[in-house]
Amino acid sequence: MSDFKVIKVRTGLFAAQVHGEQADERPGECAAASVDPDVGNLRIVPIASGVTLSPRIVIGQEQPTPQGWYSSAYGQYEPSPAVIYSARTTSNSTDIAWLLLPYRGADAPATEAKLLAGSKDGMRLEVTLDGKRYVADIPMSSGLKAKLMVK
Repeated sequence: MSDFKVIKVRTGLFAAQVHGEQADERPGECAAASVDPDVGNLRIVPIASGVTLSPRIVIGQEQPTPQGWYSSAYGQYEPSPAVIYSARTTSNSTDIAWLLLPYRGADAPATEAKLLAGSKDGMRLEVTLDGKRYVADIPMSSGLKAKLMVK
């Protein structure tokens, strides 16, 4: 079986209260966003290569584990969207960067993001936001500073 590959599945979870239980998961896109027109929103964009990411939005799940709930005070809770990302990879090590983009209104700014380079020392990311291009060098070692360049 020379073409046998071990597939690893890992998950990541983002949870935030979204008024009115509105969230957007676009088919074919790994980004997810809250879409309430009256308050601040958050768009979550994973940036990776060599990995297949699959988002799903969960609201008020009780089994097999409770997910998709918000509590403003002890003993009070209500359903609220949580985005769960599953990653399928054949690699022993996969680096994923997360672009967390706050915005106001129902429409998130036009965003493209990609991993330009990655190693044990750091990552180089490219983000295009409303037509402006940014390149960021993110170190993996503590004590080193990230660098942001506007292109």
